[in-house]
Amino acid sequence: MRAVRTVTGPRWTVVRMPRPVPAPEEVLVRVRAAGLNRADVLMRDDTYVPDDAGWSVATDRVGFEFSGEVVESTGEWSAGDAVLGQAGGTCAEFVTVDHRLLLRRPAGWSWTEAAAAPSALLTEYDALMHVGGFRPGETVLVTGATSAVGLVAVGLASYLGAGRVVGTTRRRERAASVLAAGADDVLVGPPLRAEYTGTGFDVVLDHVGGATLTAVIPLVRPGGGVVQIGRLGGGTALLDLEILARHRLSLIGTTFRGRRLPELANLIDALRPHLSEFPRRPLIDSVFSLEEIEDAYERLASPELFGKVVITVDH
Repeated sequence: MRAVRTVTGPRWTVVRMPRPVPAPEEVLVRVRAAGLNRADVLMRDDTYVPDDAGWSVATDRVGFEFSGEVVESTGEWSAGDAVLGQAGGTCAEFVTVDHRLLLRRPAGWSWTEAAAAPSALLTEYDALMHVGGFRPGETVLVTGATSAVGLVAVGLASYLGAGRVVGTTRRRERAASVLAAGADDVLVGPPLRAEYTGTGFDVVLDHVGGATLTAVIPLVRPGGGVVQIGRLGGGTALLDLEILARHRLSLIGTTFRGRRLPELANLIDALRPHLSEFPRRPLIDSVFSLEEIEDAYERLASPELFGKVVITVDH
């Protein structure tokens, strides 16, 4: 089969390799499309060190999410089922994945849309519901709301019944996309507007870190919390511990690295009933073929990126 691997340079290259053979609990999937993520760029640049998670990750592989068709019946899945999910090395013609980690492709979704969804949906659902302890009616602030994961976070918070959803962006021309995703208001900054100080947010989903994390702490209501997800704005932040203590705030970081298979399976089971009802489809920035993988990398690393980069796989 054809698959993308990182070779010396570093460079992403399409190579020929044997088709994977599924283990007893695994499903063989014919990949139709694969989503690319920042983690792929970090791995290519040798700045990402994955832990021993519930699914296998090899540093020369490319792609963490996919959509495709089940090749052979396994467990609850039948040959021909349209599925999506996460695995290691999804920029390939075939991939194997534990049957518990698959989701059914929603009706009407294209292969491209389905491949763009798994990582963002699972990350944001876990951050909001499990880590953030969100309850319907609460107010939610999403930083970095015009990123691919940020837009999904806005849509999920709205869909799951938030009383108010506010997103942040540095680019005023992209504010409309945040509103279209389900936000009630958009803060354009830095600096972030201070009118929310005092009323406060129940849950903050922070995808930026750095100075943005510092700025949102005063915007959290007493007893509320911040879930730290991404660090594109910096890996360190100056925090006012007096506010943290006086307002009894929680600050919790989260990542998918180190998650064991049973935990991932439970999260996927929790998300499963919502996927077919979720009204927001992923925003696609651009689509490339497997052979155009180097062009895809250039777009993924571009500051003009707006949405997901997806690779289509022809058979």
